[in-house]
Amino acid sequence: MSGPVLPGVPGVAGIPEATGPDVPRLAEWFRGATHGALNAIYILEPLRAEDGAVGDFRFLFANPLGAELLRLGGYDLAGLTLRQAVPPSRVEIVLQQCRDVMASGKPLVEEFEVAEYPPAMRWLRHQVVPIHEGVVITSENISPRKQAEQELGQREEWFRAAAEGNLNALFINEAVFDAAGDVVDFVFAHVNEQGGRLVGMDPADMIGRSICDLFPVNRTHGYFEHYRQLFLDKRTVVDEFPIQSPTLKAKWLRQLAVPWSRGVALSAEDITEEIARKHALESRQRMLSAFLEQIPGPAWIADDQGVARLYNRRYVALGGDRVAADGEPVSLDALFGALQGSVYRLHNAELIATGQATRSFETGPLAEGGTALYDVYRFPIDADHERLAGGFALDITDRRRAEERAEYLISHDAATGLLNREGFIRRLAERLGVPGARPLVARISLREAETLREVLGSRFVDRLVQAYAGRMADALARHGAEVGRDGPDQMLLMLDQAEVAGPSLLAAWPALSREIALDDQRYSLNPRLGYVPADPSGATASAEDLLHACDLAHGQAVSRQTTAAIAYAPEMADRLQRRVEIQRELGNAIARDELTLVLQPVFADQSEGGVAGVEALVRWQSPRLGAVSPGEFIPIAEESSAIVALGDWVLEHTCRELRRLDAAGDGPRLYAAVNVAEAQLARSDFAASIAGLLQRHGLAPDRLELEITERTLMADTQVHQANLQALRALGVRLSVDDFGTGYSSLSYLLRFAVDKIKIDRSFVAGLGQHGSHDALVQAVVALADSLRLHCVAEGVETEDQLARLRALGCGQFQGYLLARPMAPAALRDWLAERQATVR
Repeated sequence: MSGPVLPGVPGVAGIPEATGPDVPRLAEWFRGATHGALNAIYILEPLRAEDGAVGDFRFLFANPLGAELLRLGGYDLAGLTLRQAVPPSRVEIVLQQCRDVMASGKPLVEEFEVAEYPPAMRWLRHQVVPIHEGVVITSENISPRKQAEQELGQREEWFRAAAEGNLNALFINEAVFDAAGDVVDFVFAHVNEQGGRLVGMDPADMIGRSICDLFPVNRTHGYFEHYRQLFLDKRTVVDEFPIQSPTLKAKWLRQLAVPWSRGVALSAEDITEEIARKHALESRQRMLSAFLEQIPGPAWIADDQGVARLYNRRYVALGGDRVAADGEPVSLDALFGALQGSVYRLHNAELIATGQATRSFETGPLAEGGTALYDVYRFPIDADHERLAGGFALDITDRRRAEERAEYLISHDAATGLLNREGFIRRLAERLGVPGARPLVARISLREAETLREVLGSRFVDRLVQAYAGRMADALARHGAEVGRDGPDQMLLMLDQAEVAGPSLLAAWPALSREIALDDQRYSLNPRLGYVPADPSGATASAEDLLHACDLAHGQAVSRQTTAAIAYAPEMADRLQRRVEIQRELGNAIARDELTLVLQPVFADQSEGGVAGVEALVRWQSPRLGAVSPGEFIPIAEESSAIVALGDWVLEHTCRELRRLDAAGDGPRLYAAVNVAEAQLARSDFAASIAGLLQRHGLAPDRLELEITERTLMADTQVHQANLQALRALGVRLSVDDFGTGYSSLSYLLRFAVDKIKIDRSFVAGLGQHGSHDALVQAVVALADSLRLHCVAEGVETEDQLARLRALGCGQFQGYLLARPMAPAALRDWLAERQATVR
């Protein structure tokens, strides 16, 4: 089919010229119409193959807007083909449209998107009209309209998302006017799902219906009049009010009323439970006040502005009853005077700022006059929108006296007043803790004391021991002599600076071995002496080690039946020698690359593949000492600075191997548990170093679990607590290792939000053999469950133990029954085999 024939227009590219009197004017009209047109105009003729098929179209004419719309502005399109000018994503479509229009003789209109064009020109609308041997295409840029439509649709979508995603009920009410223009009602224009749920109706059934007809309570209780006045006054109001309506489940509502141009929008929230909680809170506050009154000392909760919010009568009495406080908030200045009030205010402000609980012993006034020693607990309280400072103080004057007496009795021999073994060890440990200290320790036994006791009685021998101790202390006073008693006839001696004190002791020993006078009588005690100086190389040994060496030397003196002083020799104690050698070698083990890391899987019933994580363990193969057991070298490392370097090595290698595990397969991401010593947590930069370690290896914080002992958890130092809190804030897991074998404390588990507790292998080993072990494991599992902690059983070695643990509720396990510790490469292969089996 063919369309209309266009007349020839002279001077228009691609259109044959014609003649006649109207042709110039027609050409002028054509140019004006096409060049001034708001649409793009193209005239095209078909290009046919030899078989007559149309393979392309050639531009005969295009106005300037047409060239611009094809992003060829400034070019004359005449002579170009569609394939040359039209974007690739559209050329085949336009060609086919032109063919179809020429064949059918019917115009075609289409709106379409051109992917290659910028957003401002992306959407076009064109009309293809057939003409004689060709087509005319007119195109317009409809991108602004499309963008406006999209924005309008997006805004409608936003509104619906906001309305339906709102947790509150939303009612858009439109005003109804009478003939005089007065508001006589409101109808529901929009109700979200929460609104329908609040009133118990389908929102669709409410649209267009009167709020007063559907809910007469609106008119009978004045709600309509309230909304009407808000609409007229253009006021926004938030109200909380009780509501009584047979159609509403809510008993209390909080409502935001916002006027709009044609009505009032209401956002309503059922606060029935909130009001109930408020009343319950008031009730709890009354109970708290009653509880505070039962505390046997001053108790308070105050803010950082110097106002006591809650307090008991003892707190008021502490200030001398300056005000008749009745439980309402009162300033600290009014309670205690400006000076003392400012001191307490500073305490509270510092506590609130740091968030760190404190405990101190302070001297303060008594209500009845005089002073007392108080055990003062201060702690932050995080309220809904503020932090407060709470605290209480207990008069411990009498208790402290009793404790001091008890402490004295614990560390001293009651009969002689000398240090007992525990007190002596404590004092020796203190001296060993002084840098550069090298004490000498001796044990003296009074061989005749037992015979004298049988004849003259214990009290007499106690006096002899006192007299002998005094003689020794006087003779060696310039060496800081400290004398203790360890048993009826055993004495301990400690001297400063062994290199000087040793010769003095040997010089004084003959005189100290002679008879001693008491009650005008002389008595031979036949003493034996063994002594040990601290290691001159500077290697540290514990107090127990020195006493053990001293005991070995004393044993030699006794066995030789000699009163000569016997010094400790290395061959007396292979164990002590090995301990010192381990300590020396351990310092170089890392530098010499003698340590290896092994990883033991931790199994969890709920984990994919059964494996939840691994525990990092260290092995040491020393060229000098051979294979050294962790149970042997780790306690030694913990007594020296070596544990810090050792711990850093394990952490670094564990994170490195964890990344290699991630790269080796597509199995679940395992966590790695690493033991952390108390000395590591004592470093102020420990938490920061962990953060840097995780960042350096690209690991999420929860991939690392730090295992600490109960003793470490309870270390009451600011650095320990700051590190633990920082690690929790970072997201690192914390677990308590060997739980139940140390200083168990629920308060510390809660304070630091521990993730896991590990049941010690000694309890697991006794399952099924000792009823107490079953009961203890069950209690630990129940405790972990109640605190929402994970619980891992260590040392699972038999099927019976595993079955019993599962029966007791434990869901995570570790032990040789399930998997032994293995090298990282072996672990990767082992995990790959398990993953393949699961698949």
